[in-house]
Amino acid sequence: MPDNRPLAVFDSGIGSLSVIQALRQELPNESIVYLADRAHYPYGRKTKEQLRSIVVQTMKFLEKFDPKSIIVASITPSMLVLREARLHATVPVFGVYPTLNDAVALSKTKHIALMATERTIQSDELDEYVKPYIMTTKIVMVNASSMIDLVESGQFLEDANVKETITRAMHNVRSDPKIDVAILGSTHLPLIKDRIADLFPKMQFVNPALDTVKQVKTYLQQQDMASQGKGSMQILVSKNREKFEKIIRALGIKEKAEDVVLDFKVDVF
Repeated sequence: MPDNRPLAVFDSGIGSLSVIQALRQELPNESIVYLADRAHYPYGRKTKEQLRSIVVQTMKFLEKFDPKSIIVASITPSMLVLREARLHATVPVFGVYPTLNDAVALSKTKHIALMATERTIQSDELDEYVKPYIMTTKIVMVNASSMIDLVESGQFLEDANVKETITRAMHNVRSDPKIDVAILGSTHLPLIKDRIADLFPKMQFVNPALDTVKQVKTYLQQQDMASQGKGSMQILVSKNREKFEKIIRALGIKEKAEDVVLDFKVDVF
């Protein structure tokens, strides 16, 4: 029986769009509630306790829209807190994770780059995540926080400083010419993949958002929860809506954004 309830997707801003683009491609009949929680940007500079609080309270807020599933469209909270946070949810919750299996399979040299927020790179969770691979694969960590800022601010839509910022952030990739695959370990990064590829034309890229969407699609099919009819999108923004709308218009998103107030305290619990 069709389930026309929406999918709820959120992160701290623009990054969700890489997940939403894949959702619209794979699941065009699904409606989406997209929360750009710019009031809590950047997730990548929050403590683990702050992230857990933000994610749990944001999921509770989104449950008011009666979603059939929630997608945490950000790798940092998915890695650091989602296992605990989803215990507080009343619907299935999906995260986005670095797709190391795909990257290793794609690489001919077994030298890969993992681009992520500084917070993710410094986490014990990522250390555990990569441990099964480090005996056979060299994984070079790239602090992509400056590149993520470039996307969230909208500066990536202009030419000024884009090349310089990417070059600076990727300096350790240039020092290892064997690296032939890079994981776009933030949902913001697929939005500048072409810019990165211009500087690294021989490199192949893995987009973890695609794997998450495949998981959602499989789940909906198995549970007989797929929507019928034409999907729609409701966009909610917790801060700087006008600037946000300007960015998404440039990316071809036509839906109007609505202001919302997320006045919950970032408590530790």
